Amino acid sequence: MQIRQLKLFSKAPLAQSVFYHEKLGFEMVNASAKSSTLRLMNGSTLTFEQTDAFIPYHFAFNIPSFQIREALNWLQSISVDMIPYKEQFLVDFKAWNADAVYFYDPDGNILELIARKNLNLSTNQAFSAKSILSISEIGMPVQNVFEASEMLKATIGLKQYSGDRDYFCAMGDEEGLFIIVDEARKKWMPTEIPAKAAAFESLIDYAGREWAINYRNAKLEITSFDPLQT
Repeated sequence: MQIRQLKLFSKAPLAQSVFYHEKLGFEMVNASAKSSTLRLMNGSTLTFEQTDAFIPYHFAFNIPSFQIREALNWLQSISVDMIPYKEQFLVDFKAWNADAVYFYDPDGNILELIARKNLNLSTNQAFSAKSILSISEIGMPVQNVFEASEMLKATIGLKQYSGDRDYFCAMGDEEGLFIIVDEARKKWMPTEIPAKAAAFESLIDYAGREWAINYRNAKLEITSFDPLQT
């Protein structure tokens, strides 16, 4: 599953665009006080739209599979607000065969760079802004994890990647995941920030089709499109 477009809602889209462009090196598509869009290395876009009712998000980006220490050094070199876990910045997800680092953006969203070893994304290049490859995850706090995961499975055919479908469930694959959590019981790792339902809009590629996956007013909406052209 590839997350091609992701729209989030922001307290200050213009400040967000400055951070993602100047700090993280994303390509600027457009920027204003109301809405800003940036482009990642694989062509996917990340949009921030102004809202007065902001709720923090958790989302992640895939990076080369064996460069997590280089990623940490790079983030520290550009002076982002790092988030420790058990007094360490490097997090080893043994069950997922992956490593990650966490940090905040100006809105206070919990960002993650994740190096998934199973993807075998190798490179001889030093870590840089160009090493942030694609949107890897978007968090989806819900009232009923089983129902949301079942809807994605029945409608799209998404597979369960991890979790028990009670408290937590990751749907999709290592290229792209919806991280579905129980908003009454979950805090966003590695913080104490409660995982609360926050609206987002996304466009994904999966099994040769495009799907709009939108989450509004704590309700999941799924729309399919014609098969992708080859």
